[in-house]
Amino acid sequence: MRANMTDADMAAFCIAAVMVVVMGMTLLTVVFRSTNQNRTTTQSSTGGQSTGNKTRHAFRPVFTVFNISLLGMVLGSAALFASVLLSLPQSHKPGTVKGATVLESIGGTLFESCYCIYTWSRSQSLIGESGSILYWILTALAILNPILFMAQLVTAVLFEYQLSSIQLYHDVAVATLAGMVLMDAGMLSCFCYFLLKNAAPLSSTGQFNGNSEAKKQWNRTSIIAKYGAFSCGASVVSLGIIVGNQLLPSLNAYANLLIVCAYSGAAMTSIVLLVMKIKL
Repeated sequence: MRANMTDADMAAFCIAAVMVVVMGMTLLTVVFRSTNQNRTTTQSSTGGQSTGNKTRHAFRPVFTVFNISLLGMVLGSAALFASVLLSLPQSHKPGTVKGATVLESIGGTLFESCYCIYTWSRSQSLIGESGSILYWILTALAILNPILFMAQLVTAVLFEYQLSSIQLYHDVAVATLAGMVLMDAGMLSCFCYFLLKNAAPLSSTGQFNGNSEAKKQWNRTSIIAKYGAFSCGASVVSLGIIVGNQLLPSLNAYANLLIVCAYSGAAMTSIVLLVMKIKL
């Protein structure tokens, strides 16, 4: 550890270390839940097959868009915290330690790209009810944002090897941040609109007004809206902390602690979406 570690730096380091463990446990939960879902169906559909075929069928549920995206978000979050553990013992100023900037960019790219894919794939039918213009804007952002994050990763690697200026990296980072803020704000408004305008259709006796299939569909959509709103809210708070950390020099003494808090928001987003998956 460097000699000028502040109390805020030490707190950030300890939180990051704990969160790496938490994300490791979350990763195991994602894998466990994915490989054990629909076990009864899998077993019944593989009767009479060889052990090798049964094993392949058992792991097939893992390789879906939702599961891979969740895995990517958890791994990305872990990489973000690991970048803090790598840089903090050597420098107070974020983004100045060799290797840490690239690891941070890898983690951010993996998390945000998978977050866009997961949230959009899970929510596009609900968002489509909010209006065609907003739907297509959010569709464009869901496609554009992962590309921007890949560009940010490329510029980070180029800067690491002194093949690009820090200004280019910052410009791409600002564009990426703006894209994520717009997408989160748009999706959050859609989720809140649904929750406010679509109350459960209950009869005068308090019973659900519809058949069991309609009730199941409404419950599913409601879960997506509720947990989607929570995850977008956590993402917006995380992005807000990052912006504030960059724009307010007076917070420089707490820069690393604020960054860890922002990364914790990303981790919370992953956990909320995992709970959504379990509820569905």
